[in-house]
Amino acid sequence: MALWFQVVKVADFGVARVKAQTGVMTAETGTYRWMAHEVIEHKPYDHKADVFSFGVMLWELLSGKLAYEYLTPILAAVGVVQKVKH
Repeated sequence: MALWFQVVKVADFGVARVKAQTGVMTAETGTYRWMAHEVIEHKPYDHKADVFSFGVMLWELLSGKLAYEYLTPILAAVGVVQKVKH
């Protein structure tokens, strides 16, 4: 019998798209703690932004901690952007 905390659900909330589709992705879609700097800065981005987000999520799963847990979501976004620029 599976308990509620043993069930994993994945959702794209309707923002997924086919990779072969043309056009530049520029929409700011996501949650700041898991967003790549290009997305936060409203710059064109590609699949690498998804790899960044997946990496943050994987780190959380392995560490058992929330990414940037001591920062507000906005401060976490600022930290991601500033770390890339320095």
